[in-house]
Parts: sequence; structure tokens; C-alpha cells
Amino acid sequence: MERLRLAIAPFLLSFPEVKTLGVRSLMGDYTQEERDWMLHAHRIFFPTVRFAEVFHAARIPCFPNVFSYRYQRSRILQTSLVSYLNFPQPHTRLYYGTRQKTHILRHFAYPFFLAGPKAGPATKHLVTDGESLAQWSGRYNPVIVQDWVPWRDRVRVIFVLFQCIGAFRYSHPSEPDSPAEPISPTRDLSETCVNLAHRLVAAARIDDVAMDWGMAEDGWQFIEMHWPAVSIQTPCGSLNRHQYVGRLIHEGVL
Repeated sequence: MERLRLAIAPFLLSFPEVKTLGVRSLMGDYTQEERDWMLHAHRIFFPTVRFAEVFHAARIPCFPNVFSYRYQRSRILQTSLVSYLNFPQPHTRLYYGTRQKTHILRHFAYPFFLAGPKAGPATKHLVTDGESLAQWSGRYNPVIVQDWVPWRDRVRVIFVLFQCIGAFRYSHPSEPDSPAEPISPTRDLSETCVNLAHRLVAAARIDDVAMDWGMAEDGWQFIEMHWPAVSIQTPCGSLNRHQYVGRLIHEGVL
């Protein structure tokens, strides 16, 4: 019997193995036939965040899976996950409410990073003085505070289906907005870093993710997860992540 593969977002239209339904606001906006297809699908690709939770509850396999969505959206979950699994990361604490925030300078010295609970570059800030501390700590609740580390090396790795398919090295490791250049995951990237990243995604079952890691004096440390870009630059050219997933489907891997 042929496996039924569905897609919600229109990223796999060029692959006839996948039937694309399109993004709709509510589950009730799909026809009864389409909802029946969902219930019996081998896998549903690129669901929306809300639908990923629904499909997970219904035990319908998805890609990316619900864990990829959950952890990449939440710095609190990322911090809790890395702490629970005992992976190395910079000193990090969470502060809830006005009273707890007054204790930040008891635990951290300038400069340090202060971020909101929702992951994303626009919600992470380098705090260098009392004025910037007051500005950013008042914007979010809770806040995640993390040491600024003078990294010796800082890289971003991209994992799809637990395999590293791309990597970047930041030109100025300790600068938050440093440009990054593509490198080969097999030739130019520390094996220790790749192994740590692979262990983390495998333990948390995160199957589509970009992660930043930094090399400190005592070794590699986890920094943060991000949603991977569609177009990934490599030393050999550009790799389209959606097309890569489509090829995995065509080969029967997904």
C-alpha cells in the first residue's frame, strides 16, 4: 500500500510523493476527506506550530516534529533542557517579577546577556550598564540572564533528521553581531562540537534545528537554538533545506 505523505506549508510542491493541503487557520477549514487523510498519513510535513501540537497529541508523525517547534520557540525550555541533560552552557539564571530582577547584579557582573522567554535575535540584548539593564529587564517577564563569554571560537551547526548538513564559523566569536562564513562540517568543524550537538538533538528528539556553540577555556558550550534558514550556504554552494527534505522523502528516508 502506498504511503500517504501530506504537507501543510507549500514547501514541497515539486515532489509528487507529497500531497500539499495548504495552511489554513482552523482544523475545521479542511474538508472531512482531508482530515481523514491526516489521520491516516504516514507523515505530515511542515505543519504550523498549533497543528504540530494537535498531530502530536493524535500520534500522527510530523516533520519537523513537535519538539523542534517547542524548543526553538522558548529560551526557558532550551535552558531547562540543557541543564537537565547536563550539557555545558554559560552561567544562566531566570528571574521572574520585579523583586527577583533586583537580584540580577548579585549574580552577574557587566557585561552580560539579558533575553526574553521567546527565542529570537530581537529579544536578546547585551547589557553593559545600569541604564541598559533597566531598559531591557523591564521589557520582558521572565528574563533569562547569561554570562557574556570571550569565546575562542563560535559556530552555528544545522541538523536535519539528526544529521549535520551545514555549519558556519563566526569571524569575531565574542561579538554578538559577528558575520559568519560557511565551513565544512566534516573538515573544518571540531568533532567534539559535532558530537555534543548530535547528542543533544538525539536526546531531545529535535529533528530540524540550528544551534550556536562556543569554545571557552574549558571546552565547547551550548549557546542557543534557532530556526534553520531555508537557504544554507556551504563551501560548495547553496543548499535549499526544503529541497533536501524533499530528496529524503523521494529516497524513502522520511
